[in-house]
Amino acid sequence: MPAFFVSFLTPDGSIYKDAPKPDPKIEVERAVREYLKLRYNWTPKTVAASVERARAFILPSTLKVYDSAMQNVVRFSSDRLVAQRVYPGEVLVDLEKGLATISGDRITTIQGLKAAGDLKLELSFESGPRTIANPWGIYVSKEREFN
Repeated sequence: MPAFFVSFLTPDGSIYKDAPKPDPKIEVERAVREYLKLRYNWTPKTVAASVERARAFILPSTLKVYDSAMQNVVRFSSDRLVAQRVYPGEVLVDLEKGLATISGDRITTIQGLKAAGDLKLELSFESGPRTIANPWGIYVSKEREFN
């Protein structure tokens, strides 16, 4: 039996359910995968809505930088008819450093021409309040793509 349990109480105060405490690395990986789905999977018609929904995973102090960068992405995608899909394979989480390293595949379509390439990305993250849009409470503070 796991050592840590979380109890949920019913409105009258009795215990409703005991559940094991989730593994933090698994929770961060789930949040990262959801962020990648929103931030990196779009078509020219859906890019604005996708990056807007991804804002729920951005550290509030970095939203201005994120919004500026995403304006360029939305404009370029819409003007050049660019679509993108990513398929993250491995997500390595380092809780002490607050880093998630992602490797996988990326497919970009520009005016109907497809190109496949590697996805190599490092996300710095911090924990914060849980919300309906971000139930994990994991917030990206920095993105870095590398070769």
